[in-house]
Order: sequence, then structure tokens, then C-alpha cells
Amino acid sequence: ASLDWCKGPDRGLPCPDVILYFHLSSEEGLKRSGYGEERYEKKSFQECIIGPERFHQYQYSITINVSMVEMKGR
Repeated sequence: ASLDWCKGPDRGLPCPDVILYFHLSSEEGLKRSGYGEERYEKKSFQECIIGPERFHQYQYSITINVSMVEMKGR
């Protein structure tokens, strides 16, 4: 998925004061109760859009405060 595609659902909405990016690997996500019940909770899709490199790409493409929260073990 392209960065532009990932940002698409937010077009036209008011800009938030801060964005928190909760990072969790697909392997860790698979261990959680109820994982896979949501439309986008498919391992192939998650691996396509998640990861620190995608986060940094997004972070530098906008002008608001973006922070990553590592969720492993939480």
C-alpha cells in the first residue's frame, strides 16, 4: 500500500493535535485474543502497512506531532 493510500481516509478531516502510532509486529498481534476479526487484521495486509520504516515515512510527510509507542509485551 502506498503512503498516499494509507493517508486517504483522513483527507478532509480536521488535523489532530497529535498522532500516536501503536507499533505491534504481526507475530505479536497474532497472539492476541480476537485478532483477525476486524477487516484489516490480516497478516498479509498488516505486514504491508506496518513497521518503523513506514512510520518514519509518514512522520516526515506531515507537519503535526507524531509519536511511536512500542506495544510489544503490552
